[in-house]
Order: sequence, then structure tokens, then C-alpha cells
Amino acid sequence: MRGPFLFLLNFLVLHADNVQASFSNEDDQEHTPYMRQLFRLAKAAEIKSFMNTTADPCSNFYEFACGNYKYINPARALEVVSTGSIETLQKGFKRKLQEMLSTPQHGHDTPEDVQVKRFYESCTRLTFNTFEQQLKELISEFGSMPVLVGNFWREEDFHWLETSGRIGHRYGVSAIIEALSSDEGTAVLSPPKFILEPPADYMRERDRIAVILKRNLGVESRLAEQTARELLEFEETLGRMPEDGKSQVKAFRVEEEHQPLLDVHRLLNVTFVGVQTILVENLAYTRHLNEVIKNFPQRTVANYIFYYLVKNFLDFPWRTSPNLKKECVDLTRKHIPRSLDNMFYRRHKKAASDIRDIWHQIKDAFNRTLFSPHLNWIQNSTQKTAYAKLQKMTLNLLNYEAINFTQKFEGLNLTSSNYFENLRRVKQILAVRRTSDKILDSYYSPAYILFHNKINMPVAYLQRYYFWADAYPKALKFGTLGFFIGHELVHGFSSDGLGYLDGDTYNWWDRRSHKNYMEREVCYKKQYGGYPDMETTDQTENIADNGGLSLALAAYKEWSERQKKVDGTRIHLENEQLPSLNFTSKQLFFLSFAQKLCQDIDYASLAVPLTSELHASGYIRVIGTLSNLDEFSQEFNCSKGSSMNPKQKCTIY
Repeated sequence: MRGPFLFLLNFLVLHADNVQASFSNEDDQEHTPYMRQLFRLAKAAEIKSFMNTTADPCSNFYEFACGNYKYINPARALEVVSTGSIETLQKGFKRKLQEMLSTPQHGHDTPEDVQVKRFYESCTRLTFNTFEQQLKELISEFGSMPVLVGNFWREEDFHWLETSGRIGHRYGVSAIIEALSSDEGTAVLSPPKFILEPPADYMRERDRIAVILKRNLGVESRLAEQTARELLEFEETLGRMPEDGKSQVKAFRVEEEHQPLLDVHRLLNVTFVGVQTILVENLAYTRHLNEVIKNFPQRTVANYIFYYLVKNFLDFPWRTSPNLKKECVDLTRKHIPRSLDNMFYRRHKKAASDIRDIWHQIKDAFNRTLFSPHLNWIQNSTQKTAYAKLQKMTLNLLNYEAINFTQKFEGLNLTSSNYFENLRRVKQILAVRRTSDKILDSYYSPAYILFHNKINMPVAYLQRYYFWADAYPKALKFGTLGFFIGHELVHGFSSDGLGYLDGDTYNWWDRRSHKNYMEREVCYKKQYGGYPDMETTDQTENIADNGGLSLALAAYKEWSERQKKVDGTRIHLENEQLPSLNFTSKQLFFLSFAQKLCQDIDYASLAVPLTSELHASGYIRVIGTLSNLDEFSQEFNCSKGSSMNPKQKCTIY
């Protein structure tokens, strides 16, 4: 029966939003007993299909929960680097965006929605063009590019910081240093995204630069190749920072005298208005930058800044690509992300209440945990401060309802036929208030924002059926969505979060509590250090996994006890199980958590080693977290001393 029900689940997920009008109640189809049972049967079949039921859950729960996942979702056969729940969610989200953008205009579309659809359509209708004239006119808005004008270029008319700031202000393009702002009056200065992002091939990138200079700007072949070498030499020197201090972060007020060796006032006065606080993400880079600028010819610096501008406007899909529409979805979301996410939110907003509801339950669970005997190692004064921080913590669903898109899009006037001009207009109008994705936007994973004490939740999580749905047992919802939220909440009270309070750097933990915390962190270092391919000693994410799942479990148990009083024990237990799966509700909770972390990786095609990832592998995250939970061992009857029930367990929250 596995095959037919897997096909059914796939069909229901693909078409659930199409079986009714765009703005109707999107879970109506779950409300009939027949459809509800179909969804439950299909979900049970999916869960079972990923499992290797011959594996011993007490020896290797990842193999038990995910042993067949790699055969059903093989990364190499699907020609992707990795497969997993986030990738599946992302794929479904992009598919829905494409359907939404391709739908003819109708009465529900706002004038701004129409503009977004025109941008997408102009991308799909793009024809070949070098855009040489348009690109040269673009450069002339900010001066002249030495490689184009030769000896007519005047160094005295050029200042790299001012030119970079003007380009950033008008089009949101940052070369040499990234300057972004948040809606809270904070400017973020950080290294830019370099041309030679690893693992870029130097020779290939040099040739690519030369081709752009020749084909799109009409530069003579030999000069183009020489300039390409000079640009990459400049960038390589920029990226060759001293090892010490690479991760230094400094936040300070604009009016403070103590600043890095960079005229930030000159940059910010050109780029932004109303900035009160500057956050420098990498002090070492800003110091290093000044030395590099002094030692390189200004002609090279100018060529680099203008090439970076040109490169940002050559953001086109491959005309002959069979995935043209998918590429145009990505480009639309890249350049008009907030408007597009807001469009999606308005079509799926009913699910927002489910996310906010589970956020409050996770938050309540941590409220109870804070003053429980479990955390008696934290002194009372620090517990009270933690409680105050928790009350101020918010969950920010990235729907951008507060943005006045009518005002933001005023004068935009996009067409369905001129993609380059659309791109120029969009960059110009959206650069008026440039914002940092690192501060405000998350794409496919929730993120805790340290400086603003909030959790950003992407609108992609409004999609039902991937992790949770009304028809499914709530155990699945708490084991997935609850875990995501709990994980991010714990970031506010571990590692870096211990040093931030109310948006400022402040060590709010008393000395004894901090010592107790560090002693408990050592346990995690020993545990995770013993797993294969676990090279990092930073336990931030592992502690968040452990604490987040504990909070999700506590919230689920609290909800379950309340619900028994409403439904009665028998009906509640029936609702919290799935047909054809002989698992208790808590066992389903642990299974859903583990299967959220199932993955298959094509190691041969990995561009960047896995050691660069913040999180451990799905395998380590599952066995590491569950082996620390007594209730997991009880539910699966794991004997003391078994792999999944070690005698020594690590716990902080």
C-alpha cells in the first residue's frame, strides 16, 4: 500500500492550493472525514517509506527513522547537491510562487502585485542583447570607468568611498564594503560578496570578467584580459585578511568617536538617512581594507567598483534553459523579495495563526522551565533577567504587512517586455531603503536575530502538508515546527545570546551561573566531539537542538493534557495516532523530528566542504539530541548504556 498512498500525498500537496479559489479557506478539504482520513493515510505511508524498520531504534535512531530516505530521494540521481525536508519545502514554495506569478491578473491582485507579475513576465520574454549602451549609460551616472576612457580618466575626480556610497544609494550595489540598514535604524557594515566566491576557479573567473568587458562593454581583447587580471589581484588582496580578528563584531553609535579606520560618516551620509547605530561585522576587514586601498592604483579600484556594478546588472536567466520560468522565479524573488513574500502571505495567511499559536506554547514552556528545579544551577537574579528577555522576544513572520507597497512602488511603472529597464527601476526604487537580509530576511530556515531579540519565520512555512496539517496528529506539528521555533528561541539564551540584552552587548549572566553554563557546555563538546566528521568545537547549534527539542516536547505534553480534557482520553489518543503505524503519540513526535532531518548528500558534487556548515549532519543532530532525552529512551524501551541511552547525558535547557 505504500506506493499508492505516497503518490496520493504528493498529489494532495501539489494540488491542495488549486482545488479551491486562491483566497478561500485552504484547509477546507481536510474537514470532511473522508479527506481527513486520506491525508492521514498518505502521511503514514510517507513516514513508513522513509524508515528502515529492520534497524534497532536504540542502536541508531537515524537509521531507523531515515534509513530508506536516500533511496527515495537520492541527491545524485536527482542531480542536486542534497535532498532533505528544507529542500522539499523550498521546492514546493518555488512551485507555488511560479503558479502565482503565471496566473493572469485578477481582482485579488493589488496594483503592486501586477508590477511584480510584469517583472516576472519580462524575464520570461527576454531576448539576447549585450546591453552595451545601457551599461555605459549606467556607469556614466557615477563618473567614468578607466578601462573605457583610457588617458581621459582623472584620478582627482574619483573617491572610492563616495563613488561606492552613491552607487549603493541609487541601486543598492555594494563593492568593496557592504552597507545595509535595518528598519530599526541600524547600519550594517560588512565585507561584500566577492567575485571570487569559493570554490571559484581563478582562471575561469578571469576569463569570465574578460568576456564581459569585451562583449558587454566593447573593451579591446588584450586590455580586457589585463584588466581582468588586475581586478582579481585586487580582490584576492582584499580577501587576504589576517587570521586574527576575523570574527570581531563591534556595535557603536554614529556619534561615537571610536570607529574603525574608515570614514563611515562619509559613506553613510551618501547612502542612508536616519541611521543611529553602526554594526561593523568584521573589524579586521575594515582595517585591512584601508591598507589595500592605499597600496593599489586608484584606476584599478575604480575599474573594480564599476565592474561590480555592471556584473550586478547582468543578472539574466539562460535564454535556452529548460528551467527558464524557474530561474525567473528566483530572479523575481531576488530583486523584489518582500513584495513577493507578501503576495504569498496574503494567499496563505490562515496558516499564520497556527505558527503564532505554537510560538506562544513554546514560549510558555520556556517560561515554566526557567524557574523549574531543572534550572536551579542558574542564580535567581539571572533567571529574572532571562525571564524579562523572554517576554520581550518576538516571533516575526516575514509577511511585510507593515510595508506600504503602494508608496514604495510609486512611480515604478514596470512593463512586460523590457527586463533590463525593469531591473534598473527596481534596483533604484528599492535601494531607497536598503535592508540587510542578515537582519530582517530569512529564506527557508527560521533565524534568531541576536541584536533585535526576535525570531524571523519565512512565509514558506505557511505551506501545509510538508511538516504539519490539521488532519495530522499534533505530535508532528510540535516535533517539526515546534522544534524549529524552540531551536531559535534557545539561541537567545546560549553562547552569543548570553552577551546581548536589549540590542546591546552586555554580559547579563552572573559569574556563578555563567561558570555553571560553561561546565555543562563541556559535556556537549565531549559528546559531539566523539562523532565522526564533527570537527567544530562550537556547540551553539547543538545546544539549540537539544534545548529546542526539549521545549517542543514540554509544550506538546502540556497541550496534550489540556486536549484530553476537551476530547476525552480515547478520542484524543485516536487523533494523535496514524493509521497503519503502530506508534504512540510521543513516538510519532520523535519520528517527525528525526525525519525532518533526513537527508542525502552527493559528496562528489559538494562545492564547499561540510565543515563550513553551521549545523552538524542530520545523522549527528538526530542521534546527538535524542540520546540526551530520557523520555525518548523510555518511549522506545532503550536499555541503559545502549547507544541511544548512554549513562552520561548532557543537558542545559
